[in-house]
Amino acid sequence: MTTYHSDIGQDVLMTVDEVRRHFRLKSYQTIYNWIKTEGFPPPMKLGGSSRWKLSQVVEWSNSRHSKE
Repeated sequence: MTTYHSDIGQDVLMTVDEVRRHFRLKSYQTIYNWIKTEGFPPPMKLGGSSRWKLSQVVEWSNSRHSKE
C-alpha cells in the first residue's frame, strides 16, 4: 500500500474511485461498509458527490497498521 503525506494547510479531496484504488478494492461498497463497521471517515458531500480528505484516509489507514 502506498503511504501518502499531505502538505500542512492543504488537503487533497479524493473521490470514491480514488479511495477504492488507494486501497486496491474491487468494490466501492467496502468503503461504505468500513464507515459503518471500522470507523472509516465519512465523506464530505460536495454538489451531490462524495469526497474524502486524504489526510483523514491516511490517518485511518496508519492507525489500523499501527494496531497490527
